[in-house]
Amino acid sequence: MKKLLSLFVAITSLTLVLAGCNDGNGVESVDRDGDQASVNAPPVDTPKSLAGTSWKLTGVLDVATGSVTPPPAVREPNEKYYTLEFKEDGTFYTISSINSFHGAYVEEFRENEDVHKIQITDFHGTKMYGNELNLVGDELWWTSFRTINSFTLLGKELKLFYNDGKNALVFKSIPIDKESNIIVPYTEYPEIEYLLSNDMYDWRQRQDFEHILVINSYDELKNHIPSADGNYPDVDFSKSSILFAVGGTATRIYNMEKNLLKVSENKYNLNIVLDMTDATQPDIWVVVIITNKLSKNSDVILNVEKIGW
Repeated sequence: MKKLLSLFVAITSLTLVLAGCNDGNGVESVDRDGDQASVNAPPVDTPKSLAGTSWKLTGVLDVATGSVTPPPAVREPNEKYYTLEFKEDGTFYTISSINSFHGAYVEEFRENEDVHKIQITDFHGTKMYGNELNLVGDELWWTSFRTINSFTLLGKELKLFYNDGKNALVFKSIPIDKESNIIVPYTEYPEIEYLLSNDMYDWRQRQDFEHILVINSYDELKNHIPSADGNYPDVDFSKSSILFAVGGTATRIYNMEKNLLKVSENKYNLNIVLDMTDATQPDIWVVVIITNKLSKNSDVILNVEKIGW
């Protein structure tokens, strides 16, 4: 009888122990301290490519010491600061603590290896100035992205190595905002640029100025861009808006590129890239484009980068 009782107790104890253990299907177990932990939790999938991913900086790694410092502080925190998005078309868009940047990337994803190769090209961005606190993070972006050459990707963590592999930007995965960083289509408006070709505008005599207007009606168009004969090309302002941007430089302009980017809801960037020459002759640039109707609450920021300035 005692043997049967002992056997019963042993079986009962074994059953209780097994009940507290993981069954191999992600069931929680009890650790030595009595806390629950998932022993066989489903692993986090690691992307096989950077394309179509979005990231937020969590720190800067010193590879030699293994220490990670937090992202540089900013005066006015913004959820868009220190974010990075790799697009499917081989381009990327990122925001530092002040400026926004564009570029292209070519990745060499190596199966069964931890470190993968990446080449950053055509890296350029705006050159807005801010307070000294924000400039620290902006300088980090300028210096690091120009020397990034490898990366690791594990689960929801991305490390971009720069400075000959001595440092790395550490990112966490974030959902892609489908309403942000979208290239907005537009058409040129050369007729308006022709109206601006006369000498009636005193801003043509100025240098180093930049200005942008959002025009949503004929009254606004006539107010800002007068026509000698009163004639204007047809524009359906119920469906369209005109963006009029102008600026002056101290040296001659060789080439100009531009794009209109939707950064977030009702926020846009008109990005202008000017290739400058060494000729010390004042020059003027004008951009007049028609795009889909922008709401009255829309905020359009003009970003001008001068290459060779």
